[in-house]
Amino acid sequence: HWMCKLFIHNAPHAIVGYLGWLKGFQYVHEAMDDPDIAEVVEGAISEITESVIGADFATREFAEMYKAKELNRFRNQLLYDTIVRVAREPLRKMSKDNRIILGMRIALFQQIVPRYTAIGAKAALAYDNSDDHEAEYLQNLRQHLGDEEILRKHCGVELFDPLNRYIVEQDLSRFIKRT
Repeated sequence: HWMCKLFIHNAPHAIVGYLGWLKGFQYVHEAMDDPDIAEVVEGAISEITESVIGADFATREFAEMYKAKELNRFRNQLLYDTIVRVAREPLRKMSKDNRIILGMRIALFQQIVPRYTAIGAKAALAYDNSDDHEAEYLQNLRQHLGDEEILRKHCGVELFDPLNRYIVEQDLSRFIKRT
């Protein structure tokens, strides 16, 4: 159950938050109504679910049930789960032993390319909420160090690690809020 919570819930939930922030949504359920965001979140949760199953962290039956439950939860209009709450503390959520980066590593060990999860990781790097001190710090680091060095120093993804380039090269243009 804990592995499903950490990976099948926490990682895609954070990804909804970061992509939702980029598009200017206030609530998770609003972000999930956006086709671009829904595609990435559904893709990431599928990558992660298959990884959890492949690593024998959960049975297929339990992991698939958990995935369906979480997707329904993300779309639940009655929860009013705010984007800023879900996206807060991006560096913690991107640390080497936490939901996003570790989820990507587990996928790679299961020979699954974490294509959608990498988009979420890049969106986490772009989270620039000025009311979140960690997000402000992250944006200051991006300005001075660049994404490659942030991934190395704060996320445990070395420069020579293929994940570093893979995350950095993700294109977020379709998630930028249009005014």
